[in-house]
Amino acid sequence: MPSPFTAIMSRNDVHLGLLLAVAALGFVVAEATDIPGWDPDCIQEPVGFGRGTFGGEGGEVVYPKNLKELKNYLKDDVPRIVVLNKTYDFVGSEGNETRDGCFFKKCGEGFQYSLKVSDTCDGREQTDVTIDKAGPTPLNVGSYKTIIGVEGRGVIRGKGLKIRKAKQVIIRDISIVDINPAVIWGGDALAFNGVEQAWIHNVTFKNIGRQFIVSYQTSNTGITISSCTFDGDTPNAPFCDHKHYWVWLFWGTDDRITLINNKIVNTSGRLPHAGGYDSAKNFIHIVGNYFHTNSDVALEPWNGALLLVEGNRFCGMSNLVNQHATNGNLFLVSTEKQARRCEAIFGEPCLQNQYRLTKPVLRCDGRVIEEALAMDLCPEAVNEARRAVCVPQSDLSPSPTGIIEY
Repeated sequence: MPSPFTAIMSRNDVHLGLLLAVAALGFVVAEATDIPGWDPDCIQEPVGFGRGTFGGEGGEVVYPKNLKELKNYLKDDVPRIVVLNKTYDFVGSEGNETRDGCFFKKCGEGFQYSLKVSDTCDGREQTDVTIDKAGPTPLNVGSYKTIIGVEGRGVIRGKGLKIRKAKQVIIRDISIVDINPAVIWGGDALAFNGVEQAWIHNVTFKNIGRQFIVSYQTSNTGITISSCTFDGDTPNAPFCDHKHYWVWLFWGTDDRITLINNKIVNTSGRLPHAGGYDSAKNFIHIVGNYFHTNSDVALEPWNGALLLVEGNRFCGMSNLVNQHATNGNLFLVSTEKQARRCEAIFGEPCLQNQYRLTKPVLRCDGRVIEEALAMDLCPEAVNEARRAVCVPQSDLSPSPTGIIEY
């Protein structure tokens, strides 16, 4: 009897077809934790820079039975749909080891250690740090892959995913959790390193030692991250406040990334950290997301960053923009006048952000939208994502706190 996945042939319906096929197998895709007004299902296909991503369409449908099979199914460039229907637990699978490290910030409990990498331990109390060896070595994901979870049982524990020199990857409806949460440099959940066309959808990130998502110093284009849950409530945090700091780090030389309809809760920074070195160039469109409770700096536009931030809900942001982030560019849409400035470039206004228990910042660097015009397909991708925002602009009421300048 042919698999129900074999009917998925068209790039236009591959994403919906995958869900229907999963349902035909008797599974139900897991629902994300509720938050008022947030609907993870309102995005049903990749919009923005990741539009047209089809992943492993037409490839063999496989169900990895163990950790070894999972590794092997992901690492090559053969088109494949990899269905995760259980927890793949890498914790302890490769043993432990002790490395040189330090206390990042020593407190009574709930702190993070750091491995001695780069200058992280400079000026900090040194100590030996024991880690789970599976964490720092992610699963390599090759081209033409769809990784899809079913019935909420698609969980990768103790090891992340790295898409390296690959194209056409879909990762959806899974959770990536518990990667050395007490150790900075203990492992990232998802890394981009030379990526072309990827859609990350309805993925839950929690209890990660370092980055939820990182893009390395290469070109990472055609990426959309949608309807994901970034859960920062953690037993170990660098500032001892049980809030995850290492959220998004975009370092690419030509990053073009759309972040839409994501839920980001209980964090303390890097929302995102973008750029920061001479050859960095990141165009990051942050649109229609839900940010709730961030105890330190949020938006960090460093050298090379081009951040277009519109139509988001910010609640409980202690410091919306890192004022020490230098030489980057941020177009933060906080007023009707700022929204109208987009019309000259995109042919339509941008969406105003909504603020609650957050001081908006008047930061509207025109270079962001000017650069967008010069980038191939950028205006079309930005407009498509904006039109897909799930919350009507009429629901985005103005802030009671007013605008501040710096």
